[in-house]
Amino acid sequence: MKYFEIKNGKTYYNNLDMQKLAENFGTSTKIVFLDIIEKQIKTLKKCFGDAIKKVGYNGKFIYLNANKANYSSEMVFTAFKFCDGLETSSHYDLEYTHKLTNLFDEQNDKPIYANGFKTKGYLDKIVSMHKSGVKVVDIVDSMDELDYLLSKEYESPLEIGVRINLKGLYGHDGENDRFGLSKEELIEFKKKLQNQNKLKLTTIHFHQRGFSFEEDKFYQNITKACEKYAEFFKDFKTLTTLDIGGGTPWSYEGDFNYEEWSEKLIETLKDYFDKKQIKHPNLVIENGKYTMKDAIINLYEVIGRKKTNESFVWALLNTRLMEAIPEYYMCGEPMKFVPVNNIDAKMEKAKLAGITCDCDDVYAEDENFVMIPEKQKEKQIIAILGTGSYQESLTSQASVRHCLIPAEKRIVSFIQNGERKFLEVEQEQSAQNVFDLTKLNKKYLEQFS
Repeated sequence: MKYFEIKNGKTYYNNLDMQKLAENFGTSTKIVFLDIIEKQIKTLKKCFGDAIKKVGYNGKFIYLNANKANYSSEMVFTAFKFCDGLETSSHYDLEYTHKLTNLFDEQNDKPIYANGFKTKGYLDKIVSMHKSGVKVVDIVDSMDELDYLLSKEYESPLEIGVRINLKGLYGHDGENDRFGLSKEELIEFKKKLQNQNKLKLTTIHFHQRGFSFEEDKFYQNITKACEKYAEFFKDFKTLTTLDIGGGTPWSYEGDFNYEEWSEKLIETLKDYFDKKQIKHPNLVIENGKYTMKDAIINLYEVIGRKKTNESFVWALLNTRLMEAIPEYYMCGEPMKFVPVNNIDAKMEKAKLAGITCDCDDVYAEDENFVMIPEKQKEKQIIAILGTGSYQESLTSQASVRHCLIPAEKRIVSFIQNGERKFLEVEQEQSAQNVFDLTKLNKKYLEQFS
């Protein structure tokens, strides 16, 4: 989906004039669009629903929101309303999800898939939720986890999946992927699941990572996952579901064809399982980035320019980039910076920098610069697009920031009764708020005298 547009010399995001947004709310500001989350989910579900009908596939498409992409409650709540279930990654994530689902009884029948390393508390929560009637599917990631689950007693079998450790071809270093069971462990896994009635194996899980789509490699990974599913199906007719994790491509420039992608994926699965004479499995996709990434934009002002190099100008933004886009610094995830106003002016090469005292607090794309308008009379606004996934999870909200640069104002936009609403849910941090977070008070400090 294409949310950023240039029309009549003005920039728009989600059909809203970006300069007016900056004028109305100021900078530095984050704007959250809950309607984009809804649109992302509905679009992909429709694509796969249409593909399943067209191809004649007998399995279902199950859309999960991967909570870890963003834990802001209004964002997870919106995803929860429109997705088929939720995916969790830790003990507290599961506690969070259980609490959310209990707030809305009319939807608490949606499944929860539990991923990640399982601490005792995480496993105990899975067991207790299952016993209380919640549909929770534990994706087993270690033999210790399996042994612990087998040591418990259940009135009805606990539904489980198994994560396969396969060398991925893109998106991450498959050689160093610690997740999933090895070939040797899978042999033992199968033996331990034979002749028992406590656990019911329904799901094979292979985590398909990678946001920049490489078609050939993508389908080679999918074929590997299908082969493992067929291998397990020989011994476990309880299997119903193939979970390929994330990996839904991001429409960086708004031109990715999700209809063609979903249709080819469904055709690939149908062809493979028809040849093997295996019932078509349900397809689970756990979307975090796809769901959340486009739902937030950041608005900043160029508050200073420095020319210490003849090749480019330094453009200083009223933020700290290291915490505004931590995924870029940690994982090399590309971000999209765009000038909001003065777009018809002459452009110049620039490197963007935060106003911290850290020389690493900079951003430049592959060419080692970005293009921004030359200095104008009016203030220059720069937007960062696609900050909805992981940026807020990797840097806690309303916390003490690098060089005590204040956290942004946070505006949530949503559609209510056909009308767009804007709600300020967090003010830009004040100095006193920061001092309170650091416990800068006499009573606290006197303890150390």
